[in-house]
Amino acid sequence: MNNPFVLSFGREPINFIPRINFVQEVEENFYSETRPKQVFMITGVRGTGKTVFLSRLAKEFEKNKDWVVVDLNPERDMLNSLASQIYNNSKVKHLFLKAKFNFSFNGIGLSIENNQPSNDIEIIIFKMIEYLSSKNIKLLITIDDATSNNNLKVFAHTFQALLRKDYKVFMLMTGLYENLSALQKNKSLTFLSRSSQIILNPLDLPSIKDSYQEIFNINEDEAVKMAKLTNGYAYAYQVLGYLLWNSNTKTISKKILSEYDYYLKSFVYDKIWEGLSNKEIEILHSICESNDINEIIEKIDMDKKTFSVYRDRLIKYGVLISKQRGKITFALPRFKEYIRNVFLFD
Repeated sequence: MNNPFVLSFGREPINFIPRINFVQEVEENFYSETRPKQVFMITGVRGTGKTVFLSRLAKEFEKNKDWVVVDLNPERDMLNSLASQIYNNSKVKHLFLKAKFNFSFNGIGLSIENNQPSNDIEIIIFKMIEYLSSKNIKLLITIDDATSNNNLKVFAHTFQALLRKDYKVFMLMTGLYENLSALQKNKSLTFLSRSSQIILNPLDLPSIKDSYQEIFNINEDEAVKMAKLTNGYAYAYQVLGYLLWNSNTKTISKKILSEYDYYLKSFVYDKIWEGLSNKEIEILHSICESNDINEIIEKIDMDKKTFSVYRDRLIKYGVLISKQRGKITFALPRFKEYIRNVFLFD
């Protein structure tokens, strides 16, 4: 049997722990006749499974004959891509041909029976979606790893106009917290500031325990130890499982732990560390010595109000977690050991 765990980001693993509550939340809103929410922004630290979660949801909607799913690349011209993908979608292309929608994709053009041709991409998109909505066909647009660039801002203005027209359009967007936050702060994109945010928190530890126990045929105590070592972090769950499977062992040796640390450092933690400010690094370093907020504040000589701003941001980044009043700790597995090594060899 092949290794059921994967190390590649974005690739859907064979062994996957679903986030059923979030899936239900999206489906209940998108399938509702009243469409209470038409946009969800999915965020979390690197390695929490944002892309896999997005792909799973997209596949579920694609199974429905009344839904067209389009995935847009935020680094390209999103409006031209949207028009092209809608028109060429196998579910609906015959409808456009029947209605005598004619396109010329060398300098996008459109002619509709009894109407003058148009080469304005927004007009083209509006006409297409208006026609799909009249046939009770819904459009789901997915955008992975969104950043606040011009392509996305131009697209977002058009999408906002589609919402005002009350068309049956929906959007799922993933991104790091800081990138989505920058989009939501754009005053001209008010619908994004009001959109619902799904924060992919740690996976359920009992579910990880059950998964390891079944795959490795180990007792519950061993599976619990393995689950705790991941802290519920989706990428860590995959990495630890992958290493144990390849080593043909069921116990966490020093060698396995060393390889585990290496993968977390090289593929996730180094990138997170590069994006932190000096003050954030100072706070994280202090947490290695104490998780008591008052002691941390005293050590770094910072007032409570300022500390709260940094603490809240680090929690939203997915680096810290606060389970107990007055206490703060690391959300990521073995991140304390990572920080200590950074300062040890700096």
